[in-house]
Amino acid sequence: HLRTAGREPADYVLAKLAAHDLVMVGEEHQVRESCLFVAGLVERLHREAGVHLLLTEFVRSRNTHRLNQLLTATAWDAEAIHEVMRDWAWPTWGFREYRAILRAAWEVNRARAEGEPAFRVVGLDDEWDQYEYAWSDMSRKEKFDLRLKREAHLVAVAQREALDEGRKALVHIGFSHTLTGHGIRFGTVLTKNHGERVFQVALHAKLPARGGPAPITGFLEGVWTEAGARPVGVDVVAPPLAPLRDDACVLWHYLAGKRFEELAQGYVILAPLTELHETSWIPGFVNEAQFERAKAVALHARLATEADGASASALDAALRRRFPPPEEAGAPEGGAGDPE
Repeated sequence: HLRTAGREPADYVLAKLAAHDLVMVGEEHQVRESCLFVAGLVERLHREAGVHLLLTEFVRSRNTHRLNQLLTATAWDAEAIHEVMRDWAWPTWGFREYRAILRAAWEVNRARAEGEPAFRVVGLDDEWDQYEYAWSDMSRKEKFDLRLKREAHLVAVAQREALDEGRKALVHIGFSHTLTGHGIRFGTVLTKNHGERVFQVALHAKLPARGGPAPITGFLEGVWTEAGARPVGVDVVAPPLAPLRDDACVLWHYLAGKRFEELAQGYVILAPLTELHETSWIPGFVNEAQFERAKAVALHARLATEADGASASALDAALRRRFPPPEEAGAPEGGAGDPE
């Protein structure tokens, strides 16, 4: 199936956008190769597919107008882009690879011909804040209601900006939001409302089980290796992948039919898990204005120690050590859209 039906990953995603109006690419967060894959898609979306819209979880919707002013400006303003990135729910999301996606959109707009539509990046997220969510005195019900509100906001923005207007769009978002059969999740609601206009693609990641990766993760990598170990995108919503089952995977508890096709409609393997790398830090991302929030989140998530929290610059240096640049982390130098 991988040899005969699989396609090069970018070609696979573009083919899905030709057949559907909105394609969700669901990532495991903070994977360098996943972000650079999305960044590399931007120009092909614009030039080849006529798709000029990327919806992203990693920007608040209130910043969409400001962001697109920056993405259509003559010069790249990294610090202004950082201010948009800082105003997200997570104050410690200062990663170069997520910035690379925005840089790729700016590059496309800088090179576009007169009269050609601009490539737009639309923020999906709402006003929730990880700092307040984790350290406020909200009850469990209030926190659950906040999550419901957030999911509804993601849906509303996607419908308003893309589906209701008849615009095709790529969505870059966390994998769990893309599930098409799980309660009020983003992907579930959009699929119920719009049917086959919506398609989900999961990027290869460690599917969780108690104590480590679920057996299906190793099974998929083994089959992929036997098929040649080339990056591939392939449909799951058909045999032989559709009926696969792994009761050890904790996600299976949320599936009605206990089939792999309920987790993913399409699947992209860029590399084996051992060759995927964490994202890398933007030096100077932590500033005085966000220091207290960033320190609280970094300590809670064990990204830094109390000793690292003496100042904004000390915390920033600690996060750079925790998320080193590719050359220090043993990652390949290649990538798209972000030479800084």
